[in-house]
Amino acid sequence: MTFLLKYWYNIENVSQTIQPLCRCMKWFGFMPFTLVLRSETPPTTPALGEPRPLLVDLVMHPGDVLFLIGWQLYIGHMYFTDWIYATLEMPVSKIMICFTITLYFVQAAVLCSVQLLVAFSKAKIMRTLRLLEFTDDLLEHLSAGVNHRQQHLGSVLLILGSIICTTITFVTQWVLTKLFMDHISDLWLKFYNPMAVWYADALFSVQVCSLVTFIGGLLAFRSRYRKLNEFVCTHFNQQTESLNDEVVHRYLKCVAVCHDALTDAVELFCNTFSSLVVFACFTYMLFNIFSMFAIGALMSRPSINVLFVTLFYCVSDCLFSLHIIPIMKLGSDVRTEGTRMAVLVHRTINETPLSVNAIEQVNVFSGNKYVP
Repeated sequence: MTFLLKYWYNIENVSQTIQPLCRCMKWFGFMPFTLVLRSETPPTTPALGEPRPLLVDLVMHPGDVLFLIGWQLYIGHMYFTDWIYATLEMPVSKIMICFTITLYFVQAAVLCSVQLLVAFSKAKIMRTLRLLEFTDDLLEHLSAGVNHRQQHLGSVLLILGSIICTTITFVTQWVLTKLFMDHISDLWLKFYNPMAVWYADALFSVQVCSLVTFIGGLLAFRSRYRKLNEFVCTHFNQQTESLNDEVVHRYLKCVAVCHDALTDAVELFCNTFSSLVVFACFTYMLFNIFSMFAIGALMSRPSINVLFVTLFYCVSDCLFSLHIIPIMKLGSDVRTEGTRMAVLVHRTINETPLSVNAIEQVNVFSGNKYVP
């Protein structure tokens, strides 16, 4: 218990917050790096607008490279297996057979490319971490600091929840197999063998890992945008005369720099990891098509074989839905919170009793002409 308390109270920055997500990315072959804390102690309270040295570094260890190479080899070995050719004899329509083969080949090729693309994005990842730490320092100056322990707990719960959902999905597929294996055609036994099942589950797990990472990043950005917007609501949109020009100038400088840094971090994060989500959405769309074809075939020509494949596709489709839908919601929230600053600034101009000089400064900030 002492170790857990010590671990919990030592979470003080964004690098320690995202450590569980980075480990998951490394284990699934996306980031052949290890997040290592630097030995030197940087200044805890840097001057306003001055970034402090990055607390961590991304170090490539031999074991990290082995994870990447191992996943590349395992994903690529599908082209040399016999079970993929048994797909041509599956007791379903030719359209579904073509879609299934296309899905496996596209998954293998694109997933290998996406893993390599993220693995060679070390500079972008480091830049994103630097911007996030810089943003957190500015929020500390505004007395609107981020609760890193709470965000770390959220990341751990997010990973555990995803593991539970994925496990339930795999168990459900196993139960369906046990229920239908004695009634479906013998042709299924050529295709539905342990090697094929493990391969499909591995691809699902890799894609789920990428989606969990993207969800964790969106949660971090949304919380920081909300902290910044709450500060503007609290300190500018108040019906008091306590704000003088010097205070307004200092707050505006900090808010403007913080908002720009956070926006740049979001852009870098999306440039680095958006390919993972696009690929997952493509797979999700294909599973939706498979499910619709299977349901249509089940309604027009019901049989045990069609019922089995329908339930199988629908269960896999639900697994992606549990991750894609939150990403759509969180992406919309990040965009809304990011653009809400313009509304708050105009509300400050119209409703807050500031001096003429202070209002001119807010107007300059509103027109994106503010120079710190």
